[in-house]
Amino acid sequence: MEERKQFNEVIEIFQAANQISYELPSLKNPDQKVKEKEMIQLINDGILKGKGLSDGFLDFLHPLLNEKFKDNLIKSNELYLEGINENEFEIATSKQYEANKLLKDWVNYLNKNENVINKNLNIEIKKPFVKRIEKIIKPNVEKLSYWRMAGRFIISSILVIMIFSFFLLILFIPFLPFAFFDKFSESKIGLILLIPLGLITGLGQIYFWLLWGGYCANISILFRNAPTVSNAWLYYLTGVFFVTAPLNWLKDNEVKLSESIEERKNTIKGTKYYKFLSIIAFVVFCFYP
Repeated sequence: MEERKQFNEVIEIFQAANQISYELPSLKNPDQKVKEKEMIQLINDGILKGKGLSDGFLDFLHPLLNEKFKDNLIKSNELYLEGINENEFEIATSKQYEANKLLKDWVNYLNKNENVINKNLNIEIKKPFVKRIEKIIKPNVEKLSYWRMAGRFIISSILVIMIFSFFLLILFIPFLPFAFFDKFSESKIGLILLIPLGLITGLGQIYFWLLWGGYCANISILFRNAPTVSNAWLYYLTGVFFVTAPLNWLKDNEVKLSESIEERKNTIKGTKYYKFLSIIAFVVFCFYP
């Protein structure tokens, strides 16, 4: 909470200093000196406050923010001050030019990533309805604890089982003619259709569980990136557990309803493949979110 406020203050300070720098050429000499002194004080305050922000907090707001904030925003203002205090015109001009270049890079970066940063700062910039949905999907930045993550995983696991059951029902609708009409299943058309329908059903299930693995990775990364986290491995381990939890539950229930040993073996075998693919998706999304 404190660092979020400090970050906003730093941005506001630099914006105020930048505004004064634009006004300086149009001011008369006495006012110009007063405003220049005020601008220098603002820049020094911004640099001091900016350097007080932790690496963990800046990384939490955006993966590249720590680098861009220090090497572009802070560095550009430091160079700007050095240019003001430099007596030699060429050196002063060079420093001012480099400062402007770094500042432009910062502005370009900020324009591309401000939505992500604003979301992690918990700044509400969307329409009211979208805000309410976002609060459901994404937890409050100040409440990213391990147990909240575990609770979110439990609720998500229950929901994903319900969604998958409905999704599976839709996938199997095309197979209804095969179940109710024996002649159709034995016909050439039926046999021809059986292969692509089976392929679509299998790929649909694979895609569903790949998405689930990606979702679990997203939640693990979101909570792991909280500034207070010290044991990141625990968040990933919990994520892997919940990747497989719904599949294990579905498998156990399907095995109970199996009418033969062969059917049970096929269920267990199929579940192993889905679990393997889901874990692969989890790992991939952790590295490339």
